[in-house]
Amino acid sequence: MSEPGLYTKIVATVGPASNTYEIIRTLIIEGVRIIRLNFSHGSYDEQQARHDMARKASAALAIPLAIVQDLQGPKIRVGSLAEPSFEIKGGDKLTITTEQCMGTKDRISIDYPYLHEEVSKGSQIRIDDGLISLTVDSVVGKDILCTIAEDGTLFPRKGVNLPGIPLHHLSSFTEKDKKDLAFAFANKLDYVALSFVRSSKDIIALKAYMQKTFGRVIPIIAKIEKPEAVADIDAIIEHSSAIMVARGDLGVEALPEEVPLFQKSIIRKCLAAGVPVITATQMLDSMMHNPRPTRAETNDVANAVLDGTSAVMLSGETAAGEYPIQAVKTMKRIAALTERSDEFKRLVLNQIHDLEHGKLEKKQTKTEAVGIATRELALAIQASFIACFTHSGSTARLIAKFRPSVPILAFSPKIETVQRLSLSWGVNPILIQDLSSVDQLLDYAPHYLQEKGFVSKGETVVITAGVPVGSSGRTNMIKVVEIE
Repeated sequence: MSEPGLYTKIVATVGPASNTYEIIRTLIIEGVRIIRLNFSHGSYDEQQARHDMARKASAALAIPLAIVQDLQGPKIRVGSLAEPSFEIKGGDKLTITTEQCMGTKDRISIDYPYLHEEVSKGSQIRIDDGLISLTVDSVVGKDILCTIAEDGTLFPRKGVNLPGIPLHHLSSFTEKDKKDLAFAFANKLDYVALSFVRSSKDIIALKAYMQKTFGRVIPIIAKIEKPEAVADIDAIIEHSSAIMVARGDLGVEALPEEVPLFQKSIIRKCLAAGVPVITATQMLDSMMHNPRPTRAETNDVANAVLDGTSAVMLSGETAAGEYPIQAVKTMKRIAALTERSDEFKRLVLNQIHDLEHGKLEKKQTKTEAVGIATRELALAIQASFIACFTHSGSTARLIAKFRPSVPILAFSPKIETVQRLSLSWGVNPILIQDLSSVDQLLDYAPHYLQEKGFVSKGETVVITAGVPVGSSGRTNMIKVVEIE
């Protein structure tokens, strides 16, 4: 393990701009702890090469890394056009048809065959991330007659969003996703991100499919991109291993001005539930083509950190941008400065969220009680570190829920646990050999910290573990150890 880094983790998407071992290795050195493979783009061979380079670099640097497969989901697109593009004018008419045809300035096709059944007069249709907005005037057979809201340029194969329209024939988990999912299981990926989640039923269905098809479940990140998902967020959080606030599509499906409040509300709910949450999309978007971000983007990253988000994500900036390494360095600098601020101490560190407001509605489990007590004890004695021995990672995540200012070291003999904990706020995961006794546990952490030069004589470490040693999901011991 390198010296404990940021509380807030950095996710980087790997693509054509970061397609070499040296760049991926540098991204990890600069602070990336989660690699995202975006299955909306690229071949299996390309994704395999990116995965292999990331794992190789992680092993060479001895820095654990979580790798996420981001499934494409049900992307509805405009069909082909007779010309490379068409200029369209606000107030003009445009017909969208579910019959396949070569598109013209007046009539284009769409690849969702049921759309004419599911829209009605007044429905909104948005194309190309909302740059083109249409209002449905009427539906005649398979033709949807629309009025164009403003001037724009129509390109082929651009994505289509249908805000507020329940698409009964569309599943969040497509045939392409099923094929792609086999890649995740073959490569033992750490997380699978499900796109366009509408309700907790989508998460439950994907888990059932994984179990039936592959005999096990990979932790699922629910991508919140639709207003329906925001409405069902409590149940989605309950059934997910992590949440991604995917602000790009969310800002097209909902009103853009609603997204900041959605972001803060979702992060707060994830903190209360102890579920990792990623803030994503367009965080440093101008760095696709510029070596420095805008002031607004800098503000955006800092605000997400002050919200207490577990991770901040780079998408096109590292996948296809001109400055992938600078983008990571910039994000790290913003997060590091924010985390040193009084505002971060006031708003994020050492919070108890629901507990602080007296909402002890249910009896705490032993592990939850130990998590709270561990943080309080570490603060009271001004411990240098919290050392957590964990098999499943649940104890480390639970302690992280309370956002302690004391760094958390999570020791585990299970490689998948160590890799998955790379997404958890404030957790520094470390792979160790299986230890068989309490004495070995109590000796290991202090010796490790002394060897690494992280502690000096007289400093204290709070250690948590489960007794008997090796039992999963049973954290019931707290011990204070003074470095001798």
